[in-house]
Amino acid sequence: IYKRLANAETLEQLDAFEEELIDRFGLAPEQVKTLIETHRLRLLGAPLGVVKIDAHGEAATIQFRPNPPVAAERIIGLIQQHGKTYKLAGPDKLKLLTPGKHALQRAQAIKLLFKQLA
Repeated sequence: IYKRLANAETLEQLDAFEEELIDRFGLAPEQVKTLIETHRLRLLGAPLGVVKIDAHGEAATIQFRPNPPVAAERIIGLIQQHGKTYKLAGPDKLKLLTPGKHALQRAQAIKLLFKQLA
């Protein structure tokens, strides 16, 4: 299962695999949902140049590759508009303060960030 998740290269493949898991095993427990969301974030972040997401507690740190395809002005604009939510955490990292400690809540906040950067 882990190998198939890791090999999913598109959101459509991931969604199809998630449906297959539900068909085979029934509704997924929270841990499985979190694992699938982790892979979904990996796929959503790749076009933005995201190489690492470190989420814990009420924060997440997003690390970008050198010269990411996201305009620096867009990141700066987010920080200026939402200074309590987004902060720079180094030359290639953006820290996101998330609304809750729950993993799926952090995932939703990261998805929103990716949508704003796209």
